[in-house]
Amino acid sequence: MSATLELRPVLYWYRGSVWASVPLLALSEMSYRPDAVELREVDLTKGENFTPDFLKINPQGTLPTLAVGDHTFTSTADVLSFVVHHARNPPPPGQAPTHFVPRLHSYALDPNFLLLSARDEDELRDRSQGWSGAFVRGRQEGLIRNLALLDRAHPARQLLETKLRENGVLDALYFGPVPSSTLSTSEPAPSPTSAPSPVAVPAPVRAAFFQRSRDAWAALASFLSSDLEEVLPSSSANAGPFVDDCGKRPGVEDFHLVAWLSRIVHAAGGNKTPEGLDRVAEKCGCPIGPKVRTYWDAWLQRQSFRDVYLNGLH
Repeated sequence: MSATLELRPVLYWYRGSVWASVPLLALSEMSYRPDAVELREVDLTKGENFTPDFLKINPQGTLPTLAVGDHTFTSTADVLSFVVHHARNPPPPGQAPTHFVPRLHSYALDPNFLLLSARDEDELRDRSQGWSGAFVRGRQEGLIRNLALLDRAHPARQLLETKLRENGVLDALYFGPVPSSTLSTSEPAPSPTSAPSPVAVPAPVRAAFFQRSRDAWAALASFLSSDLEEVLPSSSANAGPFVDDCGKRPGVEDFHLVAWLSRIVHAAGGNKTPEGLDRVAEKCGCPIGPKVRTYWDAWLQRQSFRDVYLNGLH
């Protein structure tokens, strides 16, 4: 870490957050001391990012968040920029097009939605019975709990009310009764007995959710098979697979990309093996190109990746 940095930063993160993995990878790759940055975990599955105390730090309730004295950085790009700027061995400027990283964070390629998405009733049942269902239900309960702590004049109240409505639709899709006209051959997942039973989501809303999910996976297929293959370099004896530094070592774009790709593999049901991309190919219905496979394999070998994803992909 740069000797000019006098205050110890505090990084708010969660082990299941796709974008909180970005600065964690950078901290490891750029050889920060283990005690250089204080890590404080914020459990998204309990809605801890919407507690009044955390909203004082980041009014949007997002992760990662970095606090350095009186300064707070609340976007992934800004947090990473700070980490890179104060590193002893920062990576060189990126080589990817300027629109590349914003695309990874875009609505069309949103890795968080892909993890929650379902293209039909059977996929929806599977999601509700796994991590996605537990996350949606825990987030809903956390929002209700934290909203009750805010008075009507609190500046964060509108944000939490909006989040409660948006997450409530997912909660009802996952756990509410299925309209008889949309029933599949499989039984829907029962609603947990510890929480109020959601109302049924109208069939048109269900259909729109399924369509958005299909569109999202189709957009992902196009990006993986075409755009990403064009951005990644061709590995050779003089160049590696990474986007930055002639492919020799990971840089800013790579930290965003591998965190995004790890979430995609996880959303497709894959794991941290070369075969994880096969699950993505099956889900998308498209082949995974050789550059993407080489890139994934290279990250699997790095200690930073092994440390951040010690307990599995997320």
